[in-house]
Amino acid sequence: MIFMSKPTVGIVGTGIYLPKQKMTAKAISAETKGIWTPEAVEDKLGIRSKRMPGVDDGTQEMGALAAIDAIKNTGIDPLDIDVILCVGEEWKEYPLTTSALYIQDRIGATNAWGIDVQNRCCTTVSAMKMAKDMLIADEEVNVVMVVGGYRNSDFVDFTDKNMSMMYNLGAGAGALILKKNHDRNLLLGSHIIADGSLSRTA
Repeated sequence: MIFMSKPTVGIVGTGIYLPKQKMTAKAISAETKGIWTPEAVEDKLGIRSKRMPGVDDGTQEMGALAAIDAIKNTGIDPLDIDVILCVGEEWKEYPLTTSALYIQDRIGATNAWGIDVQNRCCTTVSAMKMAKDMLIADEEVNVVMVVGGYRNSDFVDFTDKNMSMMYNLGAGAGALILKKNHDRNLLLGSHIIADGSLSRTA
């Protein structure tokens, strides 16, 4: 009897994009209209500065720039990418477009198909599990890119003291490339649970 070993999945490499603009603790304090001092922003919230999006730093475009960086860092041919899982936030340049396909075109990954994954702060973890499952189950999928941009800082009202736990929201993007039978940086496994009763908890 011949036993076939299950394929492994490894992370080939990563890429990032960070906007040039920064917001300092002093600037955050000023935006709170006296609710938080600069010292409190640094000492209690742990924020010295954070990246802020520029005019052209849309969720989709930042994701594309992180994807380009990942390709540069890994040497992967964009034509070898089979699937793009976009983990960018839904707050994006064109709400009804698929971000993964925008990125597919921007990086020249014309052989890839793509979908957007939305699971809030667990999105990247969920997408990595999905990517691994795809790579193991589908013989035609050998390389998956997980990529996304984020700029939910647009939603922060610094004058609302109840939003202080969101003062750290900034902007940026990241990408990682996973490959079947890449025996380095192995993605070993995951187990995800959920509690839908909390989905609308204030």
